[in-house]
Amino acid sequence: MSRLYGAEVDEKKWEIIEIDNSDYHTYKLVDKETKKTYFLKKIIGIEQVAENEFLIYKRSNYDEFMITRYKLENFKFQKIFDKKFSNFDFINDDRILFRYTDRSAKYRCSGIYSIKDNNYVDDGKWLDGNIIDIYEDEGKIKLFVQIIILSHVIGNQELFFTVDPNSLEPNSSCYSLLRNRFIDVKTKEDIFEIKKEDQKYADVISNYIFEQKRLNKEQAKEKLLKNT
Repeated sequence: MSRLYGAEVDEKKWEIIEIDNSDYHTYKLVDKETKKTYFLKKIIGIEQVAENEFLIYKRSNYDEFMITRYKLENFKFQKIFDKKFSNFDFINDDRILFRYTDRSAKYRCSGIYSIKDNNYVDDGKWLDGNIIDIYEDEGKIKLFVQIIILSHVIGNQELFFTVDPNSLEPNSSCYSLLRNRFIDVKTKEDIFEIKKEDQKYADVISNYIFEQKRLNKEQAKEKLLKNT
């Protein structure tokens, strides 16, 4: 079973009892030392991640979910992190990749969260907003990234490459649809440069096509007017 689809706590410290599973899961969580009791209602799953700290996974609304991190003390739920999303995946033991669904039903990155640091990973912020598909091959996670180069005239162009889930740097060559070739890259800065260049090339081509269409229309107009 995938993480956060069950109940995982330190059983030396906590007793967890499922008291209802008719509509998601409702648990009673009892601190064995203090005998203090906490109720977790209608959740999908729970995982203890630090001393008295838990990730709780539940539905937020019709098409969104939420992961919230709580610290449980003195009968209180102290919220120390929360995130709404369409989809999430553990990309290693510590990191969660959150994604949202865009208008074309593609999954786009909305942050990479470190459980250990209880914060977003700075090195992953450059991926925010980009389309990311996640694949697993023999236990190895692969992040397949697609960057859109906007162009209304020639149609949107794309860059494709993979990213290492630990370093969050490119670990493959980058394919440019506009150039129809693979380009060697080593860092995210290399990707930024290719994106900048492809956007410039797309703009130049688009401007040329736009100007040619304008000239063709003007020439056709002049010819038609002369012949009437």
